[in-house]
Amino acid sequence: MAGDAVEVTVAVIKTQLEQLITDSREAKEARKSQYQAIEGLAKSVQSVEYRMKFVETFIEENRPTLAELTALKYKAAGAGWAGRTLWILATFSISGAAWIWATWKTWTGH
Repeated sequence: MAGDAVEVTVAVIKTQLEQLITDSREAKEARKSQYQAIEGLAKSVQSVEYRMKFVETFIEENRPTLAELTALKYKAAGAGWAGRTLWILATFSISGAAWIWATWKTWTGH
């Protein structure tokens, strides 16, 4: 009887040790997966950081060009307004001259 109790205790301890070993292996695999996921995120963040630095550098280098482009845009808008105004004035001037010529021709009969 005493021998049976010892055997049962040894079997229980053996089962518990096997469970601990299984749990340890599962925890090891879980930590490995987490580590790989963290490494992947770190690489992604590093890639995004590199790209952001590239974009920031590009914008800083091209800031004068962008300022010139904006200035040219405003100049073009002003030129468009001036061109429309000149066309309107030219239309009125030519129309007025044609009206004066037609009126003078009608009055003088030439």
